[in-house]
Amino acid sequence: MIGQIVIWQVKEQKPFGYIVTNGKESALLHESQCEGELQVGDDVTVFLYHDHDGRMRATMKRPLITTSSYGWVEVVSISNIRLFQIENLETLDTTAFAVVFHFLGIPKNPIEFEKIL
Repeated sequence: MIGQIVIWQVKEQKPFGYIVTNGKESALLHESQCEGELQVGDDVTVFLYHDHDGRMRATMKRPLITTSSYGWVEVVSISNIRLFQIENLETLDTTAFAVVFHFLGIPKNPIEFEKIL
């Protein structure tokens, strides 16, 4: 499910956002990642990703790249250690970087990459 766009239900409201669930798993949908007010019981379309600590999180903001779809981004520089500076980084999920790195032949865990950033 990580790296995919899914429809989950709002389970509860917290002071900092919402808990969304598919009935088996839950994830935090932070208020900064919401598009409008939500109510408990609402079905929401979210993108699932891991945060810096490896916890599953949700966002209503659509990433440019997912594990099931590709997209194009502008690489603005390449360093000698093969890390990329990419425009609009906040719209990309780190899981998608694993896909990009795989195709480039660079073994990189998305959590490790996120910690480097």
